[in-house]
Amino acid sequence: MCGRFTLFEADKVLSKEFGVPNIPPLSPRYNIAPSQPVAAVRAAPAGTGREFTLLRWGLIPSNPFESGFLRGRYRAFRP
Repeated sequence: MCGRFTLFEADKVLSKEFGVPNIPPLSPRYNIAPSQPVAAVRAAPAGTGREFTLLRWGLIPSNPFESGFLRGRYRAFRP
């Protein structure tokens, strides 16, 4: 299960800390939940350093039937 986290640093602090020059203004978020977009810094595709992007936060099970993710629903539909 995924947890929640916060983002409260100013965009200028994040830009300086990670060495990414163009971070758009970010408002503080104190309860970022799974499936919400979050600010992320990752390696640039061209290998030229780092880039800022928004990514979807969460966990997608590889096979929900084997992991037991749908177990409760399956039992409800058995004849």
